[in-house]
Amino acid sequence: MKLLPVLLMPILILLVQCENEVDSEMEPLTLAFEVAHVTNEGGSDGAIDLTVSGGEQPYQFSWSNGEVTEDIENLIVGVYTVLVQSHDGQSLVDSAEVKQDPDSGTVTDYEGYSYRTIKIGDQWWMAENLKTTHTADGSDLTGVFVYNNSSSYADEYGRLYTWEAALSACPGGWHLPSDEEWGILENYLGSDAGTKLKVGGSTGFNAKMAGYRDEAGGFDLLGVWTMFWSSTYYTNDHAYVRNLFADQTGIVRSGVHVNDAVSVRYIKDD
Repeated sequence: MKLLPVLLMPILILLVQCENEVDSEMEPLTLAFEVAHVTNEGGSDGAIDLTVSGGEQPYQFSWSNGEVTEDIENLIVGVYTVLVQSHDGQSLVDSAEVKQDPDSGTVTDYEGYSYRTIKIGDQWWMAENLKTTHTADGSDLTGVFVYNNSSSYADEYGRLYTWEAALSACPGGWHLPSDEEWGILENYLGSDAGTKLKVGGSTGFNAKMAGYRDEAGGFDLLGVWTMFWSSTYYTNDHAYVRNLFADQTGIVRSGVHVNDAVSVRYIKDD
């Protein structure tokens, strides 16, 4: 019986050696960052998605802005530093920078409405429907309506404008896109251009089915159809528009009477 501890010694030594080998083979910590940059000037919609490899879980996180989660969001422009500690005693410090997205920004109209803007190809577009009831110099606009004459629709869908009103309301440095400029956008997007421009599409244009108002004063097709003016005159008191439909993937070019009221997106001057 007294020999038993002696017989066990090689086994214990082997177990210790195996444990040391496992520890020595533990991969070192590495950090990888995926950064979503701020889309609006002065905004706080940045985010950092952190991926940790190596070490032994669980990990502990300590960010320079006080957060203790792996991923952080609602960030302004700036540099964010994180200390990551693994269960096996490793630690690593690294940083990621949230910037202003170079392909997005904002434009503000006379009334103070601020609209997201995005770059698609070589063009800059408003990414929200126009809401103003004034010209850029503060004059009152005529030919401006809200769907069903209910102000509750304005925030989500913007307002509806006759062609003359749409031509008159442009903020400085922006203009109503021509038929040719709409064509450039379509050619750049290629197939399924309508899907790419709608809410959830790949461009961020976020076109909503805002319906329209006909020249007789009737409203229709909210949630089903939307139209955007061009600056190009068609014929017989009509101007070119681009049509998007909830159940279609493309864009339809047509002419609409200038006294109908439809949605407006402006394009930035060259």
